[in-house]
Amino acid sequence: MMQRRATLNEIVEASGLSRATVDRVINNRPGVHPRTRDLVARVVVELEKNAASASAAIPSAPVASKYFQLCIQGGAAFADELEAALAGSAELFRARGCKLGLMRFAANDEDKLSDYLATIGEKCDGVAISARNSEEIGKRLRALKRRQIPVVSFAIDVDPDARHCHVGIDNRAAGQTAAFLLGNHLKHLPSATVALVMSNASCRSHEDREIGCRTLLRQRHPQINLLEIIKGEDDADATYQALCEALSGRPDINALYDLSGDNRSLAKAVQDCGRSNLLYVAHELNPVSSNLLKEEVIDYLLAQHMPTVLSAVVDSLLQIHAGKQLADINPMPIQLLCKYAI
Repeated sequence: MMQRRATLNEIVEASGLSRATVDRVINNRPGVHPRTRDLVARVVVELEKNAASASAAIPSAPVASKYFQLCIQGGAAFADELEAALAGSAELFRARGCKLGLMRFAANDEDKLSDYLATIGEKCDGVAISARNSEEIGKRLRALKRRQIPVVSFAIDVDPDARHCHVGIDNRAAGQTAAFLLGNHLKHLPSATVALVMSNASCRSHEDREIGCRTLLRQRHPQINLLEIIKGEDDADATYQALCEALSGRPDINALYDLSGDNRSLAKAVQDCGRSNLLYVAHELNPVSSNLLKEEVIDYLLAQHMPTVLSAVVDSLLQIHAGKQLADINPMPIQLLCKYAI
C-alpha cells in the first residue's frame, strides 16, 4: 500500500509556520532560511512516520496544549530573522507543551493587522506582537487583554496598558550605547555631524533609541550635531532617496546612526554617494547586516539574540496563563557586534 503523504495543512499545523512559507519550502522556491527548510523536512518525516505506523499503535509526538500567535509588522529582513529563530526552536517549544504560529504583515499593512487582531482571540491562547505603536493596534490589543488573552510585545514596544509585559532590549540604553561609540570616535573633532536616520516616527523602540542617543551626546559630546532624517514610512526606496539627498548636500556629515535597522537601503545610499568612509552604527543582525559588517560598510551593530527573545516571550505567556504577575519589562542583553565579533 502506498504511504500517505503529509498534506500542506498538516505541515502548517505541526510546524507553526505560515502557509506561504511551507508552500515555498515544499515547492523548493527561493527565499527560505536553511533552518526553516530543515524544520519542514523533519516535520514531514514525523507526520508520515506517524501515519504509516498508526495501525501499530505507535504513539505520536506530544500534542501542544497551548497555541500562541506571533504577529510582526515590518521589513522582510527582521521577519526572516524571526522566522528562522522560530524554526530552530519549534521542537523545544513543542516539548514545553506549546506551539507558535507566525503571521507577517508589511509595514503599511496596519489595517490587515488590525483586522487580524480583531479575530485572533478565538483561535489562540496568547498573542506576541512586534508592531508600530499606533492608536488602532493599541485598541485591538486592549480588547484582547479585556478578554483575558495574554498579550506580550517583543522587540518593538507598544503602550504599557496595551500589553501585559514587554520582552526586548532596553532601547534607550541601546541609543546611549550608539552615542558612546559615536562620541569616542568623533571626540577629536572640534565639530562633527551625525545623520540620525529613522524610517518611521511611530515606532516606540526607535523613539527610545533616539532619546537615549540625543541625551548622552548632549551631556558628553555637545560638539556633535545631529541631523535628523525621518522619511519613508518604512519605504526602503524613500529612505534611500532621503539619505542620498542628505549625503550629497552635506559633506560635513561624519557618521550615520540607523535607528530602524533598514540596513540594505542605507548601505546602498552610502556606497552610491561615495561616502564609505562614514562611521556607520546600525541595529538588527540578519544576513544583510552580517555581510555589511564583514565588508566593513557597517562598523558597529547593536542587536538582540532572537532565539533568546522568543524563549523569554514563551516564558512570559506561560506565566501569564499561570496567573503570575510579571515585571513590566523583561530586558534582554544588548549584543555589540563588529567585523571580528559576529
